[in-house]
Amino acid sequence: MKMRIMAAAMEEMNEFGVRFTMSNLAARLAISKRTLYEHFDSKEVLIEAIVDVIILDMQTQRQRILEDPYLGLKEKLIKMLSVRPATFIKMEDRVKLDLRRQFPGLWKRAHESTEAQWDMIDEVLREGIDEGCFRPIHVPVVRKLLQGAVNEISDYDFLLEQRKTFHEMIGFITDIVIYGIMLPDKQEEATDLTARKE
Repeated sequence: MKMRIMAAAMEEMNEFGVRFTMSNLAARLAISKRTLYEHFDSKEVLIEAIVDVIILDMQTQRQRILEDPYLGLKEKLIKMLSVRPATFIKMEDRVKLDLRRQFPGLWKRAHESTEAQWDMIDEVLREGIDEGCFRPIHVPVVRKLLQGAVNEISDYDFLLEQRKTFHEMIGFITDIVIYGIMLPDKQEEATDLTARKE
């Protein structure tokens, strides 16, 4: 029942923001407010539980990918960047802004968890450098590049316009980061041209 309540609350938040009422949530679930409060003492406790479930879900997914001995580094990178909460529908951006403004402590905890999960991605990049799969790169810059790219392509309208899934777009991003945009036989020409200009 708790998961059902949280899933419905996520829908309420996406429609009305964090100002949704417990009365409307009870109506959506076709249960009494009393039943609702038997599971969650307050709306704040409910919102915190939702965020905690999302954090744990994403941490678990990424940890499983990181530890999978059958995945290559490129596959790990793609899968880790593709992780999305499997428990609930996507949280709308405006809800995230609401949380940031009205629940700063909870937002900080969520942000710290997200950064810890990006540390796992850094680990994959550094492992690739150590093993000679990736050329030596400045990992913090790649991290920022990937964070920005993932945020931009998460836009539903953009995905619809491109007729691509989020997972396909992550594949494109990872491919560009790993292989660049220049054809291998053209890389030498570009290097020679740069050297001549200097």
